[in-house]
Amino acid sequence: MRDMGKYRGIRKDNGEMVYGWLCEIEGKVFIAECPVSAGYNGGSYADNNISGWYEVIPETVGEFTTLMDKNATNIYEGDEDEKDQIVFWNQNGSWCIRTKDGCVYDLRYWEFEVIGNIHEELKGE
Repeated sequence: MRDMGKYRGIRKDNGEMVYGWLCEIEGKVFIAECPVSAGYNGGSYADNNISGWYEVIPETVGEFTTLMDKNATNIYEGDEDEKDQIVFWNQNGSWCIRTKDGCVYDLRYWEFEVIGNIHEELKGE
């Protein structure tokens, strides 16, 4: 993960998708609805009693690409379209899509429509 920016992930407690800022405390990964610096004063997570912070399944965390699809839907890492093309962060420093046959294209120059994400099956577990 590149920075604290805007992220999403699936909550461990109820399987719902949550959006916000990313934070790791005591080896656990959280998404906070408010900026991470607000409310957290160090120490253990339990000592802070912060509402709006949700522990998420680390493998489901995806960063916002700052791009929108053709329907003005925010595109996140791990999103997929009707052709099973998946959004990912390329080691060269750009958001890309990977096609089913393994081709890689720069997302900025590709028409993309979000229909789901690669972690949908984990929601509600």
